[in-house]
Amino acid sequence: MHKRVFTAKRDVNLLRQRMHTASHFVYKGGMFSADKLMVAYVQTLENNSCVEDLNGNPILIEDATDFKDTVRAKHREVMNELYEEYQKYTT
Repeated sequence: MHKRVFTAKRDVNLLRQRMHTASHFVYKGGMFSADKLMVAYVQTLENNSCVEDLNGNPILIEDATDFKDTVRAKHREVMNELYEEYQKYTT
């Protein structure tokens, strides 16, 4: 029983790590992560805003709406995949 619990926890942890990596995307030459913090942050952006990417580089976001849509779409894609995979491990 203990081995089965350990295996399940390990698999879920590996799944979360894989999804974290899958949430990375490139936009205007910068590398970003579509995590929940970025989803919240992009709601405050306006056109011609400067955003720091994962490497600490400032990236000018000329079209804030396009960037918001990109972040939300990537986040939704990753979360849906996480949900589907998570169901396999927990049911």
